[in-house]
Amino acid sequence: MKYNCILIKFGEIGVKGSFARRRMQSMLARNIEEALNESGFNSATVKVLPGRILVEGISEDGKEAFIISKVFGVTGVSRAIEGEYSNLEDLVAKAAEIAEEEVKGKVFMVRGRRAEENRFTSKDIERALGAELLNRGALKVNLENPEVTVWVEARKGKFFIYTENIRGPGGLPFGTEGKIVSLVSGGFDSPVAAWMLMKRGAKVDIAFFNIGGKEQKEKFLDTVKSLVCNWCFGYSPKIFIVEHRWVFPYLEKFPEGFRTVALKASMYIGAEAIAEKEGAKAIATGESLAQVSSQTLDNLYATEQFINIPVLRPLIGMDKEEIIELSRRIGTYGPSSKMIEFCAIAGQRASTSVDARRLLMLFSKNLPIDEIKSQVLSNITLMKKEDLCRMGP
Repeated sequence: MKYNCILIKFGEIGVKGSFARRRMQSMLARNIEEALNESGFNSATVKVLPGRILVEGISEDGKEAFIISKVFGVTGVSRAIEGEYSNLEDLVAKAAEIAEEEVKGKVFMVRGRRAEENRFTSKDIERALGAELLNRGALKVNLENPEVTVWVEARKGKFFIYTENIRGPGGLPFGTEGKIVSLVSGGFDSPVAAWMLMKRGAKVDIAFFNIGGKEQKEKFLDTVKSLVCNWCFGYSPKIFIVEHRWVFPYLEKFPEGFRTVALKASMYIGAEAIAEKEGAKAIATGESLAQVSSQTLDNLYATEQFINIPVLRPLIGMDKEEIIELSRRIGTYGPSSKMIEFCAIAGQRASTSVDARRLLMLFSKNLPIDEIKSQVLSNITLMKKEDLCRMGP
């Protein structure tokens, strides 16, 4: 097929109330336009249709579709041919001419859809086009396991025909929800957690607490670049790089079993300080319940007592294999697999059940919360999306 347009589907947006639906459709269209412009497809135009978004002015091979498939809120993307029709017979004749070579000698099915068209039904399209394609050399119809599916959508004198549906991430348009500061280390878990919150429309800024020096920072930047530059269309995240090695002399005053949890608590406190400054309503982490010693329920409780805003943990019920599989899908697996575990610097024998009251007392004595916030805010380097995406490999 020589495509002349791209048809974009969305899911959850379509069941919102009328005001929210219009707002989100409009934002989704803007995000798609931004994704195309950033990728060099400046001639494409984006239009909102009832239940769909249409992109015209595309390249002949429709490679724009693969960019659009990474825009949050999109559930499916189809490179299509757009044409005009006068009635059902005209629609069937034109659609059959386009699809004939795609189905010749193959098992197929037809899926019809109509909007702003009352002269015939979706079933009428399916029956008439299916019969015509059988007359033109298709092997047979199979509604359960076809080799080729031909989709036809009729809209007020215009039709769209396509045979593919590229999966999108789904969710809501990036930027439709409030702001979150997500702690991202660069390993497998935290970038996936940030991605999942971006998928829900949150404006996700990223906080990286560097405890491993130049090597950890470089590996983090590789990972976060693959996340931000490939997925963040509609909101440009801020990346806060916090030099956090100053905390280690203080941690030596804690019992060894407490140090890993104390280190994480200091990061929570620092992330809350950034959130307060940036107007964010929550912080987020890549923690999964009981995956490691610092993520037992007792230790999560002990860690969270130091802050006053919500902690979002989108991976809390996922196991490692599920997280790694999702990292492959979103493209962070490669750089994340090269990240070294640096939290062990804080102590090798971490307790799985730190006493929350004792931890609070140790912080009060050795590492006051106000001191942590002051140190974090004075040790930040800010990086913007455009600077990150200009960096070499």
